[in-house]
Amino acid sequence: CLSNGSNERAEELRRSAAKFHFEDLKIIDDQIYLKDDQRQFWSSEAIFGHLQRSIRQWQISTVISFDSKGVS
Repeated sequence: CLSNGSNERAEELRRSAAKFHFEDLKIIDDQIYLKDDQRQFWSSEAIFGHLQRSIRQWQISTVISFDSKGVS
């Protein structure tokens, strides 16, 4: 998860992960470049950088997006 949404998104993600029996989940909370705000534009470079580092660091094999554009 790229934002915790003042913990709201984190809790949504935890419930979803439990429902789908995911064993592990990671939350990136970058309040500078990935602020949880519908009026905030996230740069593709910031998103890609976080995804790339996270995939390497935690050896992630699957990335799930909320919709076809990668936006919830």
